[in-house]
Amino acid sequence: MIFDNDAIIKANRLTRSCGTTNPYRIAQELGIQIFYMDLSSIKGMYAYVLRNRYIVLNNNLGEVEQRIVLAHELGHDQLHRGSCFRAFTDRSSILYETHRREIDANYFSAQLLIPDEDFFEMLENEYDYFQMSAEMQVFPELMMLKVDMLNRQGHNLKPFDVGSKDFLKNRLNMCN
Repeated sequence: MIFDNDAIIKANRLTRSCGTTNPYRIAQELGIQIFYMDLSSIKGMYAYVLRNRYIVLNNNLGEVEQRIVLAHELGHDQLHRGSCFRAFTDRSSILYETHRREIDANYFSAQLLIPDEDFFEMLENEYDYFQMSAEMQVFPELMMLKVDMLNRQGHNLKPFDVGSKDFLKNRLNMCN
C-alpha cells in the first residue's frame, strides 16, 4: 500500500489550527460548504470550483458513515485541491482503491479521526483494534491504516489486517 507522510502532517496541522478533530467543525472553519443529496451508490464527493470548496455527502448514509466520508473528502481538500472533483464510492475503497489520491485521502481520514493520544490510551487499556474501532466510531479498515502509519513512524504494533474484501460483508455494521 502506498503511504505518504503528507497525509499525517496535513491532518495534524489542520487539527491543531482548528482545535478539533470534528470534520464538521473543520469544514466550517475552512469555509467549505457541505451539501446533502441522494447520490445513489456514491458516498460523497469533493469539488473545488472558482476558488469555492464543496463537499457533497449522500443523505442516505448513517451519521457515523457521513462523518467518515466527510473526513475523507477533507483529505481531498487538503491534499488534492487542484484535482477539482473526487467521489468516494464505497467502503471497500478504503482498502482496495488503487488510485493514489484515494489512498492519500484514506490515510488523512484515519489520522484525523484517530488521534495518536486516543489510540495509545486505548491500547494501554488493552482494547483490541476492533474495540478501538467501535469506540472511535470508525471502520476497522481505517484502524488498520492507522496501525500501518504508526508502524511506518517507528512503532512496533501488532499488524492489523481485516482480511479479504468480503471481510465485513457478513458482519453487523459496528458503526451504524
